[in-house]
Amino acid sequence: MTRNVKVFLSLLFVFCMLSVFATVALAEPEESTVSDESLTTEESSVEQTSSETPSADDVTSDEPTPSDDPASSDEPTPSDDPASSDEPTPSDDPASSDEPTPSDDPASSDEPTPSDDPTSSEDTSSEDTSSEDPASQTRKVRAAGDLGSVLVYFTGATSPMTEFDAPIGQELTFRVVAQDGYQVDSVELWNVPLFPDEEGYYSLEIMAEVSTYVINITASVADEPNPSDDPSGDTSSGDTSSEDSSEEPDNTAELTVSIKGAGSVSFGTENFSNAGSSTNAKTFRVEMGNLTLSIAPAYGYKLSSLRVNGETRVLVETLSLVFDENTSVDVVFVPDTVEPTTYQILVSCATAGGYISAGDDPITSGNAKTISVAAGGKLVITVYPAEGYEVDAFRVGGVAQNLVDGKYTLENIAANTNVTVSFKAVTTQIVPAEATDYDWKADENGLIVIDLGSNTYIGKSIFDKINTLTVADGKYVALQTTYIKWFIPCGGQVGDVDGVYMHISVALGANGSYYNTIEGAIHQSNPDTIFQYYELSETPTFPEGTLASFHLADLATTYGGNGVDLLIKEGNSLVLKGEGSSGTDGWTSRMVYGTSRYLVVRVNIAPEYTITVSSGVNGTISPAGSNSVTLGSPASFTVEASAGYMISVVYVDGVAIAGAPTQSTFVYTFDNVTTNHTVTAEFIASNTEGRVVDNKFVPAEPTVSEEPDGTSYTGLIVALIIIFVAIVGAAVLFVVKWRQEKF
Repeated sequence: MTRNVKVFLSLLFVFCMLSVFATVALAEPEESTVSDESLTTEESSVEQTSSETPSADDVTSDEPTPSDDPASSDEPTPSDDPASSDEPTPSDDPASSDEPTPSDDPASSDEPTPSDDPTSSEDTSSEDTSSEDPASQTRKVRAAGDLGSVLVYFTGATSPMTEFDAPIGQELTFRVVAQDGYQVDSVELWNVPLFPDEEGYYSLEIMAEVSTYVINITASVADEPNPSDDPSGDTSSGDTSSEDSSEEPDNTAELTVSIKGAGSVSFGTENFSNAGSSTNAKTFRVEMGNLTLSIAPAYGYKLSSLRVNGETRVLVETLSLVFDENTSVDVVFVPDTVEPTTYQILVSCATAGGYISAGDDPITSGNAKTISVAAGGKLVITVYPAEGYEVDAFRVGGVAQNLVDGKYTLENIAANTNVTVSFKAVTTQIVPAEATDYDWKADENGLIVIDLGSNTYIGKSIFDKINTLTVADGKYVALQTTYIKWFIPCGGQVGDVDGVYMHISVALGANGSYYNTIEGAIHQSNPDTIFQYYELSETPTFPEGTLASFHLADLATTYGGNGVDLLIKEGNSLVLKGEGSSGTDGWTSRMVYGTSRYLVVRVNIAPEYTITVSSGVNGTISPAGSNSVTLGSPASFTVEASAGYMISVVYVDGVAIAGAPTQSTFVYTFDNVTTNHTVTAEFIASNTEGRVVDNKFVPAEPTVSEEPDGTSYTGLIVALIIIFVAIVGAAVLFVVKWRQEKF
């Protein structure tokens, strides 16, 4: 091998080794990274665990030490005594391990415990737990008040006491016994009455938050000695009434109620009231036990004073008593000078002949209604005389007032008042329609139309004329008024019209609110029926094939009727005679008519469906909430995004709707509602990048790395570059060297 070849191979070997070292040094395989991270995480976890381990000082920092006890602040600790610094502590003496420590002996509470020695290295956090036990701490309970008249027996005490130390957490019980000639009036804790149980014991819970409990006792001279007030405190029997078995105990007492002013006091089935500013009193014999009194001021009054046995009580409308003796309750009501926020308007319809509309419901003949109106508000009263009647008098507060188009408005209401209206029959002369008033010629459809207009009086001559017609004259006579049409076949006979005319009375207005006897009977059996009612002064007999059509006024449009029924009265029942529908002109289709004096046209109420609306944040849908829509009706909903936002998606019954995404406002309309629906919407910031997919705006995905496995190939690329440069460099050197030797 020539020298040049050796040089070349040496250089090539050097560059290859450099490349290998560079590859190893610069490559960043995923495995080594993960292991390094895991190692780092594990080490940091160990460090964190170590740092979070509480020290002995941390564990005992919340535990009360003897130095925290104010009672022990003046006692020297072992460390404070110079003479004791050389003395061994109990924990230092091995021979004392079997002996009780000072903390175990209650009598040695003044002696320093090992935990008091700051030089002790032992962890004493668990050696003394008595300071944490509430049962080892007590609170002072003290009796106050008329202690010369009563004796207090605390549970656990062997004799009457005025003070008692009770452990925290204990439910302390005690008895209060009146001495001879006295009776216990009240037992209170912080002005709150305490009541005994059936055996005469009072109870209260001792809490750590309270330092001293003061029980205030009041007593007075008793009318008669009470056998239960035994100073000896012997309560073993629990019921002193059993000592005298020869007499039946009286379990009743007198309750005297005194009322001044306007108001009432009631209890059980008793109700005692007073009117005016005078005072009235009454005594009741009532069984002893728990008694609840209801105290109610009259309108315009308020409760001013409440006393029980001469003692003032908090003003309450429900008074609870432990009724075990004769008791007096004094109540005082005074006029309420506070300006009322509402006033009462009593509206009365004094006579028959019409009705009144005030508030939500009509007020019919002989009825009245009280309507509450806000102070300063107004109330519109509309008067509807029945056909053949007119308003006789309209009075507000007893003063006659004029109606304008049948209406009167009370404005700026500032007092209670009465409104009354009465009606009278119209005495105008009746002019019935007669046959000579009309041209009896048929039109191109074969109808002979007799339009009576608003005249509801049909002369007998018209029916006589109908009876002379034949099929050759036409198909039907269309006899019509403002509210009803009869289609009577020509050649048929109308009978049983005995008077000089027949009168059609429209007893119900458009809102079905004026009731006479027949209307009341209909509503009693069909309270939810919306109808118009017609009454004929005669009961004519129409020929077979007669049809009828009715104008429903506002009924169909107001109540959304999807059909109508014609009912006639036969005996005491309403019988269905025909079914029809309401046209756009307000008239029903023609229905079969049968002879009857009473005609009822009933509106079939269309069912309603609910469209429930909800929206996310940053936008609204209106109308919101649950919306009731009548069958077949349209319904529109407006979706609107807040400022800086746009609609992301609109769902109708869970299906995303086209055209809504990216819009700030979108309107969706149901053309024909036939079932329940839901409408929801979501919103997104208007500057969000993205696109609409399946009628929903989808935000753009964040940029994803082209190396999803997280492996970096930077080191390998650098190594390949170095190898390439090494080979090229070696080749150049070889060529240069070869040329130098050759030439």
